[in-house]
Amino acid sequence: MRVAFSSWPPCAAFLLLLGLAACTGGDATKGHAPMPPTLYDRLGGQPAIAAVVDDFMQNVPADPRIARRFGNLDTPQFRTALADQICVSTGGPCHYGGPPMKEAHADLGISDAEFNAMVQDLRRALARRDLLGETLGEFATAREPLRDDVVSSLPPTHSVVSTPPAHHPAARH
Repeated sequence: MRVAFSSWPPCAAFLLLLGLAACTGGDATKGHAPMPPTLYDRLGGQPAIAAVVDDFMQNVPADPRIARRFGNLDTPQFRTALADQICVSTGGPCHYGGPPMKEAHADLGISDAEFNAMVQDLRRALARRDLLGETLGEFATAREPLRDDVVSSLPPTHSVVSTPPAHHPAARH
């Protein structure tokens, strides 16, 4: 005997499908490998990223390559923006609400060497977390797309930090 499903009321067809799903376990992911953890997860999530930012902000004053760039940036807003930006770039659930990187760094004249120093200081902060070398390398790779937005061949039109005016002895009267 053949049953014509087209003659069934819509709710009966739905109940049949629901019953079949229950009989098969109803798990659409069965047989599929679980998703590997994101870099964000392997780093330790938001608490670990906040700790890395704190460590980074301690590394910076001791790094003569970039200390002058970050002198006035040790603020809660900067820390939050950096943590959110790292979170987003590593696959985390955060939202970066700061200005676009290109806009934020447009007039700073940041060199490749300074960008590399910043990434090295971030990696040094991450290394304190006993992470695998592979994870550290993947973190550096996640930062690399920012290079084009941060690095500029132009001389800086203003500094991140305020610097006193140059002293010119000849200008005395």
